[in-house]
Amino acid sequence: MKYAIFMSDVVGSMRSSHLAVSDSLSQITSLANSTWSNQLLSPLTVTLGDEFQAVARSYRDAMEVCFWIDEASRRAEFPLSLRFSIVYGEISTPINDSIAHGMIGEGLQQARELITKNTRRIIKYQARTGSDAVDQMLNDLLSVAEAITKNWRRKDYALIDSMLRNPSDGEVGSQFGKLRQQIYKRRDTLMISEYQALKRVILKIAGTVGEDR
Repeated sequence: MKYAIFMSDVVGSMRSSHLAVSDSLSQITSLANSTWSNQLLSPLTVTLGDEFQAVARSYRDAMEVCFWIDEASRRAEFPLSLRFSIVYGEISTPINDSIAHGMIGEGLQQARELITKNTRRIIKYQARTGSDAVDQMLNDLLSVAEAITKNWRRKDYALIDSMLRNPSDGEVGSQFGKLRQQIYKRRDTLMISEYQALKRVILKIAGTVGEDR
């Protein structure tokens, strides 16, 4: 049977403090599991020191959780650079609903291959749905979302997080001691609205995957 599988690993973890990476991953996966428990068939589980995986109830859920994790990782005490594979594929063993271990299948193998293969450029999101046409659309849109977030700097993470959560420039400005007009300009420069629009379209397309299941 086919399921929505996602895996992630930390980019450049070998150059970072292993303890800091481990602490941040534990923090993020624990928070994600409590926040998204209804959307997960098998919870986020750290499989190695810098990798984790899970099985979601739907492909849209998997994509939404991945976006949430990426955004939450910037709020961690030690911000992480993550890459994801989101695959709609076969799992041939029963779903382990307590820990994402002990399952096998072609979908899990494909998801792992996507985040471990060596490429000249590290791709943040790689989507596989079983349809070449849908894959092309999703991966094109995801590459644009990646291009936007790649320009976000760590010193702005708190501001970006606030703007993503709150559409009111005035309220965000009050939080950071800035004028509403200043926040409006930063929102425009950082392409916050464009990023959120891309997310909406990506999640809409992701919602069509597995509809004939």
